[in-house]
Amino acid sequence: MGATSEQRLHRADSLFVNASYIDALPLYESLLQRLQSASPAMLLRMAFIEEGAGNYTKALYYLNLYHLQIPNAAVALKMQELAARYNLLGYEFSDLDYFMIWYDRYYLYLAIGILLLNVCIFLIIVLRKERESLCQSVTGVVSSFFCRYAGIAQFQIQCHAGNCSPA
Repeated sequence: MGATSEQRLHRADSLFVNASYIDALPLYESLLQRLQSASPAMLLRMAFIEEGAGNYTKALYYLNLYHLQIPNAAVALKMQELAARYNLLGYEFSDLDYFMIWYDRYYLYLAIGILLLNVCIFLIIVLRKERESLCQSVTGVVSSFFCRYAGIAQFQIQCHAGNCSPA
């Protein structure tokens, strides 16, 4: 009977905690291959084991997978340090790369924020236009209720010959 993924992960974690790194690594690798994904902790453990075994390319690979999930300056520095120490190429991170990772991760929230900002600006413009058109069509004092509704502090607007000014 085959062990489930949770059982394999628990077994690998137990081996790792007991410093049986060489025994834990094949279990972690089989989980990564089988599930096509890994938790950040699992990736860091795999990188740690590979670095300890002297397999720096695999250590960099697992750190890169971790960094793609959770952009982290300390991990990027570790990757650059390992790559420089062993003359490995392809793991340089600039500020732009770091920004792009964050952008890929949070672009939906950014788009929603920009949309909400545009809606607020649109509403402000519409309310100001309404206030101006009301002021031009009504002579006298505009009610303080409308001024509050239009987002203006409590003051009244008097209209004389089409020009509105605070009273």
